[in-house]
Amino acid sequence: MATLSPEMPKSDDRKSSKDVVAKLNYVGEMHDRAVYDIRNPAGSNIVWDTRDVTIHDVRPHLDKFTMDTQGFAFVKLPSKFAENPELFEGNRKARHFVTDDSLDVQYAQEICDYIQNMTGARDVFPRLGGLVMRTSTRASAEKAAWAPPAEFVHLDFAPQAMQGWIDKTLAAKPRDLKPYSRVQLFQAWRCISPGPQDNTLAICDGDTVSSDDKVIVDSMTGDPSIPGNRWDSRMCHYSPDHRWYYMPDMEPDDLVLFKGYDSDVPDAMNAMHSAFQNPLGQTGVPRKSIEARILAFYD
Repeated sequence: MATLSPEMPKSDDRKSSKDVVAKLNYVGEMHDRAVYDIRNPAGSNIVWDTRDVTIHDVRPHLDKFTMDTQGFAFVKLPSKFAENPELFEGNRKARHFVTDDSLDVQYAQEICDYIQNMTGARDVFPRLGGLVMRTSTRASAEKAAWAPPAEFVHLDFAPQAMQGWIDKTLAAKPRDLKPYSRVQLFQAWRCISPGPQDNTLAICDGDTVSSDDKVIVDSMTGDPSIPGNRWDSRMCHYSPDHRWYYMPDMEPDDLVLFKGYDSDVPDAMNAMHSAFQNPLGQTGVPRKSIEARILAFYD
C-alpha cells in the first residue's frame, strides 16, 4: 500500500497527551450462539464483560501505524459534503439506499477516490447499505439517529458474511467486476460535531489481538428475512494485551480509516473498535458522526 504520511495529521500537533481510562464492553463467557439485535435489545443474548481500559491519545503515536499491521490510519480528508445537514437528515431515520445523484454518492465518492489512490486497488465502490449516522444518547443530543453509538468491542463483518455483501451490492447496482485476487472492506468514520466529543471511537491495535479472542455473532437490524438485516459479525473477549487508541478533539476533516475485512488475512482481528464515553468530553457538544463502508478489489 502507498504511504499515508503526506495526508496524516502530524504526530506533534498536540503537545500534551489526552490518554483516558474508559469502560469498554467485551463479550463474556457464552454457552449459546451470540445474537445481537441493534433495534430490539430484547432479542439479544450477549453476556457483557465490562472492563476499565486505558485508551491512548493517538497523536504522539501516529508514525507507528500501518494499515496492514494495525489495521487503521488517522488521516486528513476534507469533505465538501460531510457537514451538509441534508446528508445527515437523509440517513438519520433508517437504512438508506443511495441514488446516483444523491449527496450520499458524492460523499462516498470522495472516500472511494482517497482509498483508490492510497491502495492502488483496481475497483473501489461503496458497499450496499448507505451511510451510517450516529448521535450521542445524551438528552441534549440534537436528533437521534436510527442506530445509537456501538459501545461494544467488535468487527462489523466476519469472513463468512463477506461474499454475501459483495453479491448484494452487485445485485443492487450491477457492475462489470472482473475476477479479483483480493478484496478489502474499509470503514471511514468521522465526527461532524466539534470537540471535545462526549462519545467517540476507540480503535485497537490489530497487532495486539489474537484470532483466539474472537466471538462470532449473529447481528441483526430488523426482520432477518430482509436482505442486509442479518449477517455474521465478530465481537471479542477481553485480553490485557489489547492496546487502544483514539483521537481527541476531532475536527470534520479528521478521518479514521480502518479495515473491516481483508481476504488476504480473513481471520485477522484488525481493526477491532468500539464507541466509548469520553470522560474529557462530557460537557462538550453531543456527538454526531458519519461512517461510509467501501469495497476495494485488486487484480
